[in-house]
Amino acid sequence: PEGHGPVVVINQPKKAASSRTKRTQTSSTAAVSHSVKTAEKLQPHEIKDVLTNRRILDTTRAKRCFGLVVNSPLELQGVLARMDDTVPSIDAARFAELLIVQIHADANRASSPVSVLPCSTPLETPEEKFREGSQAASKLKLLADGIRPGLYKHEAMLVMSIWTIVLKSDQFSFFSELMYKLSQGIVLRSSASAAATCSLARIFVTLSLLAADIQRVRVMLCDMLMDAVDSPHALPVLANSLAIWPDVLQMPSTSVSDTTENVTEQAYELMIRVFQAIAAGIHDLYKEEKGPEEADKLYSVMVAQCGWRLPGHAEFADTLLVEVKNTLNGLDHDSRGYPVVMAAFNLLAPYMI
Repeated sequence: PEGHGPVVVINQPKKAASSRTKRTQTSSTAAVSHSVKTAEKLQPHEIKDVLTNRRILDTTRAKRCFGLVVNSPLELQGVLARMDDTVPSIDAARFAELLIVQIHADANRASSPVSVLPCSTPLETPEEKFREGSQAASKLKLLADGIRPGLYKHEAMLVMSIWTIVLKSDQFSFFSELMYKLSQGIVLRSSASAAATCSLARIFVTLSLLAADIQRVRVMLCDMLMDAVDSPHALPVLANSLAIWPDVLQMPSTSVSDTTENVTEQAYELMIRVFQAIAAGIHDLYKEEKGPEEADKLYSVMVAQCGWRLPGHAEFADTLLVEVKNTLNGLDHDSRGYPVVMAAFNLLAPYMI
């Protein structure tokens, strides 16, 4: 349907299974099917009971809440919007683990090019029948109207459901713990596909956008580039992240004036130039591996939305390192710009070895 995002379901060929494997598959399928049907049968008061039951373990609540996120997202959002109670403590690590597994499963069912390249489909808002008074839906819709972040339907539904839980949670640390785990899922990657990592990045950045936490995204991108030195696979994550929230690494349209009041702005401009130099090098590596068309399309996000130079016109990292060192030496340690420039130095240093 229109507006749902171009997610394509691919039917994978099935391997022949032994009688033992068939019994296991049948049992697992039956268990999953029963779980889905049970979730679909829950009435609003039953969903509320699942959310507010204080007699269960935090890990159990995380599993049950996530089951509602996947199986009954609109119903969950509706119940949370009407609730006067708060949701008790949820095991953020367990919730993040389930979310990452779900994102990987969704990404593996989607066509690779659609998921790796930034999505141009506007963020989907809830159906008309869903209540306009939902806090999460209205805030998400407001932000979408402003900057048009591109998410696929299943990603948007996950974001809206998670955000409603965050707003109703009585656990102050739930959001920060959840986001830390999601950030680690992006940075460390392990054996995750590029499609899954990009999907996770889009969800992470959109949640950060809702929380107005731009610094969280900058830190994640710094960690990613430092962990994956000269890795071409960092380019899709960078492009997908900035397609959602370009302000994270938006190049100033004019040079920041050299005044004491603008020390922090100058520091951030220098940091963005460092990102640009590193990304230009990664673009060249990605072009060798995947071809110029895909590499250029990914990098064009930064050029068009963040005001970056084309890769061939980007500054050289070794030249920038000298400027970063000189700037760092000229700043007091208690200056607001010092930690920003230090981060730029730490980001650039591994690429100089």
